[in-house]
Amino acid sequence: MMAVNGLLGVQPHQEIYRGSTVEHSAERENSESAARARYNRAVQQERRALREALRSGLPAAHMGLGVTVIVLIAVAGFSGPRWTLIIAGALSAWFLLALAVIHISSGRGRDAVRRAYIATFGWGNWI
Repeated sequence: MMAVNGLLGVQPHQEIYRGSTVEHSAERENSESAARARYNRAVQQERRALREALRSGLPAAHMGLGVTVIVLIAVAGFSGPRWTLIIAGALSAWFLLALAVIHISSGRGRDAVRRAYIATFGWGNWI
């Protein structure tokens, strides 16, 4: 259709086809929701793999504690008690912080202590 616009002359009149717009909108929403679902699945798989890779247990924490004790003995032998106490204090602070966070987030009793111990010394898994 053509419409006359005063002094400017003849300009084409745009017609709106609502049916195709609704169809395209529905298709776009379906493709966006499918893309979002694929993204969420991919993120969940990556997080699961990362959790499995970073998971450590009590034996790994015992190994970490053993290495820490050996390193503290070596530090005490080479530099004296000052640095040994600083390092031991930092590890104790980390353990207490982990224990407080775990206790706040519903960990109770021995389970909270075990989880804080693993959080502090669980890096022994990578030695």
